[in-house]
Amino acid sequence: MFWICRLDDLQTFYNENEKDNLVVHSGNFGTFLSSRGYGEVIPSSEITSYQPGDILFNNGHVYFVLGQYDDGSVLLVHSAPPGVRISGTPTADGNLHSQAISSADQLMKEHYPDFYNRYPAVSVDFSFLTDYDQFRWNESTMSDVNVMSSKTPEDIISMLFPS
Repeated sequence: MFWICRLDDLQTFYNENEKDNLVVHSGNFGTFLSSRGYGEVIPSSEITSYQPGDILFNNGHVYFVLGQYDDGSVLLVHSAPPGVRISGTPTADGNLHSQAISSADQLMKEHYPDFYNRYPAVSVDFSFLTDYDQFRWNESTMSDVNVMSSKTPEDIISMLFPS
């Protein structure tokens, strides 16, 4: 099991026993994972879809994709001091009433009310999809036992936040 901790624009990658670790700059994050055979990097200009578990990264930040809605908007999660931040993108035509933004708003209000009250903006602009490269996990080396990559955003939300 691996996990990632955010520290400004550096990502710390630990193994389960916390003995082996290293720091990877966010701009190199996908390349780092790819060099170990965990998946592939897809340049921003070649991205055609977003699946739960995809990682979006650039020289300043890393986001995890929770899912893509029917209207094309994408639900993202990342850490932002002092807590978890769930955000939604607009649709490709700039509609700010996207399914992802609506979902992010509801999730932040319900599950992270203190953070939401302090920082109520849950939308990110469309550049979060056009200016970030994508890392997609290789299912032959990293098993997807819960078949997360084919779940809808609603299914992912239900798994992360059971009622």
